[in-house]
Amino acid sequence: MSSLRRLLQEVGRRHVARVAVVYAVVAFAVLEASDIIIPALGWPDWAIRWVIALGLLGFPVTLVLAWVYDVTPRGVIKTKSLEEEGEEGIPRREPGPPFVSAALLLASGAVVAMGALFTFQWSQGESTTSAGLIGSGELTMSPQRIAVLPFESLDDADQSGFFANGIHEDILNHLHQITGLSVISRTTVLQYAGTRKSAQEIGREQNAGSILEGSVRRQGDQVRVVAQLIDTRSDEHLWSETFDARITDVFAVQSEIAQQIAGALQVQLTTDEIAELESMRAVIPEAYDLYNLGREEWDLRENRQNAQRAISRFEEATQVDPAYAEAFAALSQARMWFFWNFPGGRDQAQLATEALDRAIALAPEAVETRLAQGYFYFYGHGDSQEALRHFGAAAALKPSDADVTTAIGLIQRNQGLWEEALASFELARTYDSRSYSLIYTLGETYLRMRRWEDAERYLQSARTLAPEVSPVYRDLLRVRLASTGDTLAAREFVESLSGPNLGRIRPLLDSELAYYRGDLDGALGRDQTRPSTPRRRPQSPGMGLGVAYERQALLYHLLGEETLRDAYADSLRMESQAALEAAATTLGPVQSGYIARAHAKLGVAYALLGESISAVAEGSTAVFSLSVQVDAYAGADHLRDLILIYTLIGATDLAIQELQTALAIPSPLTRVELLLDPLFEPLRSHPAFPQLVASVE
Repeated sequence: MSSLRRLLQEVGRRHVARVAVVYAVVAFAVLEASDIIIPALGWPDWAIRWVIALGLLGFPVTLVLAWVYDVTPRGVIKTKSLEEEGEEGIPRREPGPPFVSAALLLASGAVVAMGALFTFQWSQGESTTSAGLIGSGELTMSPQRIAVLPFESLDDADQSGFFANGIHEDILNHLHQITGLSVISRTTVLQYAGTRKSAQEIGREQNAGSILEGSVRRQGDQVRVVAQLIDTRSDEHLWSETFDARITDVFAVQSEIAQQIAGALQVQLTTDEIAELESMRAVIPEAYDLYNLGREEWDLRENRQNAQRAISRFEEATQVDPAYAEAFAALSQARMWFFWNFPGGRDQAQLATEALDRAIALAPEAVETRLAQGYFYFYGHGDSQEALRHFGAAAALKPSDADVTTAIGLIQRNQGLWEEALASFELARTYDSRSYSLIYTLGETYLRMRRWEDAERYLQSARTLAPEVSPVYRDLLRVRLASTGDTLAAREFVESLSGPNLGRIRPLLDSELAYYRGDLDGALGRDQTRPSTPRRRPQSPGMGLGVAYERQALLYHLLGEETLRDAYADSLRMESQAALEAAATTLGPVQSGYIARAHAKLGVAYALLGESISAVAEGSTAVFSLSVQVDAYAGADHLRDLILIYTLIGATDLAIQELQTALAIPSPLTRVELLLDPLFEPLRSHPAFPQLVASVE
């Protein structure tokens, strides 16, 4: 008998082939179960690698066991060779321990089969990595899938990191132009600012095969950008480079970085892509600095001075670089916001229009231009639908932009879609977690929805980001009062505050707290002297039409000092009428919000002066011209003014009726007004008042 024939006969007689078949079936079942169980248990990747290693080691062991032993009804016995048994192959078997070796044989076979099959799938996955996809359509850790981490600022003068952030965002924009790269959005990578996680950890979390990290140092007109590209699978540096350039050449550096990254990742750039990268316009550095300074001021626009400084910086940027489309768009947006919110801003509308026209001429489809167009319709015409159309177009161009997502949220809030607005603001926060304006917007939105814990959490975060801005302190005090009704605890909160500009902010808080404690003299200030004529008190930077006159008039009304009450009320009346006359004679965009506010304040003035019919007419005009159905946010403010008017003229039934509506929707009315505000004392004896208090509880 030939050697080959003898070997084949032995393989068949010893059932090695049969064991291999059973082994494959069992292994397939085990593999399928493992694919489900291991991910579900959250076991790390190395657990699977151990399974593969054990399977590979067990395979030869299983073959040896199948060759040496056989399973019989009497147990596992050693298989004798043909020479030992004779040509007939009739074995004489000795009993052994039952089923032990059989179990070992089947278990080892299952492990080996699973390892072999999984190894095949793994190798297939690696081969498809270069294509960036696997059969299920999920992204793999392809080197071309890249996460660009926020750049570190090494410049002591750039404490906020806005220059480094600008470089980071511009590099992201350059890389987005390369179709061969899959660039993880700025939305996602911002969470890794200052992270201690390794490249491999970030790669696994984001399924990114490559990570770009770097730093920026600026000294005078010189800029040094250090960038390095890391393979997240091996933790090896694929590429690194240090770029030293004059500030005037920094935009060329960004283009060069993008092209070198493409080369390091073996991505072939098309002619069009190269042309696009090289043609991305370089902004004059001085204008770039002014623009970014303006954006910093703009983020603090709740203070009127910051809004004015932002406008000045944006305007200076356009003067330095007359082709700077983003600066013209920002200037238009800032001017329209100022036009909407403050008296004496009629000229801002015309200047905003001119800036917007310039932005459209320079870059009609830029994200910033679309954003400015949306705000032009929102603030200038009260047209939410047209504004939303432009914001939607901006979102299509750059879906991970915090400003765009916030703008959409503002429209949703305006339309009364409060939960949707919160979702948009929360999403925008994942794009930019360091924006005071955005975090404050979240806080004040939760405040209006009377969700005290959420409101306080975000307002405290806003205070941390910008401790010098006063509105957030006022709102924090209102949250404490509204959530607890405890003026003593609120006093402890005010006394615990520390930080810059508290010398200016604390008197405002002391006055507010004294008011709700019923200390009207304290609300007026420490000086107990009474002026013989209206004297405009210093006001916070965010105060608008007639706020100082209104507050003084109301305080003197509560104190029963009619002469001073009438004097301040008349000043409020004249200022409100002047605002309405100016709006009626000026062409162009309409300050619908400002006009409604002027009617509301005129109504309060008439109520204090005893002219009840005129007071109700003006208050009703405000509510109907900009109702909660038209503008859910501002409309609620006008509804509160109408309730105040009814209370001042003694129409308590009408006041309670409107109060029921105001408490059923997000509005500025809280337990503070119901239980502590002395102006609403006449309502507390009304039979329906206890039920109103219970509804707020």
